[in-house]
Parts: sequence; C-alpha cells; structure tokens
Amino acid sequence: MSGRYFHSVRLLEDKCKGCTNCIKRCPTEAIRVRDGKAIIMENRCIDCGECIRICPNNAKVAVSDALDCLKNYKFNIALPAPAFYGQFDPKFKREQILHSLLELGFDYVFEVAFAAEAVAVAIKDFISRTPVRPLISQACPAVVGLI
Repeated sequence: MSGRYFHSVRLLEDKCKGCTNCIKRCPTEAIRVRDGKAIIMENRCIDCGECIRICPNNAKVAVSDALDCLKNYKFNIALPAPAFYGQFDPKFKREQILHSLLELGFDYVFEVAFAAEAVAVAIKDFISRTPVRPLISQACPAVVGLI
C-alpha cells in the first residue's frame, strides 16, 4: 500500500485465479489482471465491496480492526446503522443490542438513523434556499469516493 490511501478491501493473491469477474463488476475500473492475478489500483478503488461480493474464489476480503483496538483510544463511539440491527435474531431488542455495544467497550452509542434524520432536515432547508442545480447529497462513503 502506498500510504496515501487506506482501503478496506484487500486482495489475497494466493486465492486469486485471474478469472476477471471482479474486473467486469468494478464500477470504477480499479482492478486489472497482471501475471494471472488481480491487482487493485488504489487511486481508483472506492471500497464499494462489489469485488468481495462477486469473487468466486474469496480472493478479496474486507479489513477491519479487532475490538481490542478500542483500548488504544481515550474515547470510543459506536455508530450503528439501521442495517446493523437486521444482523440479529428478532428476539434481541434494539436496546439490548445498543447496551451490548457499551459492554464491548464503547463509551457512547449514537445511532446513525438519528443523525440521518437531522441531516435530512438540514438538506431540505438548504435545498429550499439554493437555486443552483444539480445538488448531490450522499452519506455512502463509496459514492463520496466515486464523486
């Protein structure tokens, strides 16, 4: 890695068969095959994860930190998105899941949905006062990277 970019998508070269599925599905054409193996062009990758989803050889993986990394920081905030709750059995209530995040070592939990609602109100106000078009508003980091 060049140090200029940090990407959550990594290529496991030993698993790559050079099949080109990832090349065909990458929205930014960030993947090439060289010497029979895929390479990810860091300056074009937007971390959308499409290559992870489509790879039949599991040669692309998402990188994340272990929970013990929390101890390296003075204050930790968990930002669960609405889709997070869908990963759990319905018998677990939202409050239980949020409390569990605190038990894991987070100091505070702020639900993304509440922030999204505040942003939506602010955007609506902004749009009503701004005649310039087009306007682009997107919270998805992959779309922001694409832009």
